[in-house]
Parts: sequence; C-alpha cells; structure tokens
Amino acid sequence: ESGRSQFDAHFLMARAADKAELFEISTLHYQKAVALMSQSIDATPDQPAGYYLRARAYAGMSHYMPALEDIDMALKYVSPEQRYFAYNEIFTRVDLLLLKGLALKHLGRMEEARQAGREALNISPENEAGKALAALTPQDAPKRGKGGV
Repeated sequence: ESGRSQFDAHFLMARAADKAELFEISTLHYQKAVALMSQSIDATPDQPAGYYLRARAYAGMSHYMPALEDIDMALKYVSPEQRYFAYNEIFTRVDLLLLKGLALKHLGRMEEARQAGREALNISPENEAGKALAALTPQDAPKRGKGGV
C-alpha cells in the first residue's frame, strides 16, 4: 500500500508541476513514478494498468519510445469494451490507442498515428481525439530544430 500511495503522489505532483511549467520538478516526480510502477509491473506483468500508467509518466517526460513500448504491452491485455481502474485513473482500449497515436505523432510517425486514430474510431466512432489523429497529414509532424524534437 505504501508503494501504491507513493506512486500516486509522485504521478499527481508531476502532472501538477507540468501544468505550472515547473519541468525540472515534474521530471523528478515522473522518474520516481516510473521506478515505482516498474516494481508493480515486475510483480504483476499481465496487468494493463501498470503499463498504461508508466506510459503516461514516460510521455510526461517526452520519452515517447518507452511510452510506446508500454502502450503496446498494455494493448495486449485489454479488451475493447472493458474499463480499467488504477491509481485514480480510468482508461479503456480507446484511451490507449489515443495515447499511442499521440506518441507516434511526437515521433513523426504520422501514418502509424493515423492508424491508431482509425482503430480508436472503430471502437468509438464519435471520439474527437480519434478523428483528429485519423486526419493527421505529413505537415502535422513535429518540426525538428537544432536539438531535435
């Protein structure tokens, strides 16, 4: 229970620091949340919630490749019609597909991002985020500067 409340505290503090644009603080708490969730995944590797939450923490730090790996692992364990609850988060297969699409977009993998949007729309045809992902064009890819993305 202690590790569970610690994860929740770090994840929530990271998200709050992000909103306040305190990125050094948010990164520190996301890193702690990732470490705690990694322990949970090691203990229960067939539970989608751990992968989803760790993917959210990775995405919060703009670490889209490990986020994508965790999303793909979570997708192996979820069904289209079920809702999942963990650490004050509720998510569905659609949420995972949307998170996957956003990670792919950030990585410049636009066709795969569109595909994730289309998959989300197959389950939830009126989902606005799914529609936005499905409508992405190559011009929507992130711009690369001197330091990369």
